[in-house]
Parts: sequence; C-alpha cells; structure tokens
Amino acid sequence: MVHGNSLIVCFLDESETDANTPHAVLGGITMNRKELPEFDSRWNQMLAAHRLPDGLHMIDLGPNGKYPHLVGDACAAMLTEAVDIINDCRIATFVAPLNNRTHKTVFSSEIRDINFSVYFFAFLMAVVLNQRNAEGHGCSEPIDYILDEGNRFKEHIVAIKEVVASDPQFDQYKIGIIDFGTDSKIPALQAADVIAWSARRRNAGLQFGSPHHTPLQKLFSGAFIDPYLPADALVELSASLSAALASMPAVP
Repeated sequence: MVHGNSLIVCFLDESETDANTPHAVLGGITMNRKELPEFDSRWNQMLAAHRLPDGLHMIDLGPNGKYPHLVGDACAAMLTEAVDIINDCRIATFVAPLNNRTHKTVFSSEIRDINFSVYFFAFLMAVVLNQRNAEGHGCSEPIDYILDEGNRFKEHIVAIKEVVASDPQFDQYKIGIIDFGTDSKIPALQAADVIAWSARRRNAGLQFGSPHHTPLQKLFSGAFIDPYLPADALVELSASLSAALASMPAVP
C-alpha cells in the first residue's frame, strides 16, 4: 500500500549513490495517484507473463543473472512492455544525476556521513525538478515521495522529512509526505529502478551495449524531464535545509 493523501505521488530509486563509480543517479516516476491501480495491475501482469516472480530488478538480468531465460529477444520483449507501462502511466519521468567523485572532493567524509550524501543531494534535485515541472503545468498540488528503504543513507532523507514537516519555509516546494517502502510490495519502485539503471548507463556513456536493451531508450523521450537544473535552485534549497538541520536539537 502506498501511503499519503496527495493526488500526485513520486517514486524514487537510486543507482550507485553509495559507490565508488563516478556516476550516480536517482531515478523517478511521478504519477497521478488514481493511476496506481492500473499501473500495478499492468506491471504485475507483465511480471507474470515474463516469469519474474520476485519483480524486475535490472541487476538481475543477463545470462548469468537470476533470470537466465530473459536474454536476447525475450529480454527485449519484456523491457518493451515495461517501458510502455511506465510511459503510459506517468505524468513525468526524470533522473537526478550527480558525480560521486566530485562530491567527495567538495565534502569531507564526516560531512557526507552526517547529512550530505550524494543520496541527500539527489533527493533535493528530484524535489526541485518536480516542483518546476508542476509549476510549468500550472499545478499547485503537493507531491508525495516514496523511496526504496534499502539505501544506507535513508536517515538523511528522514532528517529532511522532519525539517520539512516542522518549518513552513519549505511549503513552496510542495512536498507532501516522505515515506519508504520495498519494491517487492510497490511495483512503481521497480519502475524507478529501471529508470535509474538506464540513466546511469546513459550518463556514463555506456549507452545500452546489448540490442535487447534498445527499448530503454524510449524512457528518455516524451514526458521525460531533462535533468538540467540551474545551480541556484539546488543551492537555495540546500542552504535552507542545512540551516534548519543545524538548528535542530541533537539526538541523545
């Protein structure tokens, strides 16, 4: 079950935001909440048709992966269906891209561990991208955010959640609830995984090395939000959150 009351909900999953590889992304799909039953139904039918009993995780694909039957044309057919479901049900899809190595040169390990992980900044970028896209379409509804609970920097997002809930200066960013879930129970988080994995490969210049990955290119057309974001927008939100976090009482 997806918690929250907002009419719009955004699902986020990361790829390599806690690794030593240069490129890290947070992938997202923003949807009308009323579309979730249709999305879940179509996604679960796709999983059943292609014999994915534990869900779709890009890392599990390939001849040496968890589903060796999904190679070549079989994999292409499955990914074509998955991408079509994502594109049919989305308001928008996007990625928040950052560079792990650059981040390490800017922030000390102590600061990164306390609050300012790549995951933290990628989430801020996702919030601003969603806000600007909504404003561009005349939408003033708050957006609920659902993230995969498996990331080891989850507590950084929990800190944001507490600040946003208590400080009215963040109302302008139209953040509804911030919650966590497992992709085994929330199919849209699997979709976010597909987006994040695909975008990281694209950003790293790897593209899609196998022909059966070609359907993933359709993720980056139509209602895909270009990840360009003016630096001032992220700096402004980051500064506000930093000040608010610093003023919060320390946890004993």
